[in-house]
Amino acid sequence: MSEKLRKFAFHYINPSTERTCALTIAAHSQEEAKEIVKAMSQAVYDGEIFATIPVAPTKPLWIARLIHSLLRKFC
Repeated sequence: MSEKLRKFAFHYINPSTERTCALTIAAHSQEEAKEIVKAMSQAVYDGEIFATIPVAPTKPLWIARLIHSLLRKFC
């Protein structure tokens, strides 16, 4: 699909803590966003995210490419 992804907001109440939680889903349409949320019940835990590296979508900086390649080798 060539159309741009749009952001859709969702919220829910966590039954164990009774806190309201929110999330944003990137999708092409509201219907697709709802399908993604439904599929989240099948999600598998991969681990904690402890850092993010912003990378330009067109041509990443050389330092970002270096960090990415080092992370792939050692993680």
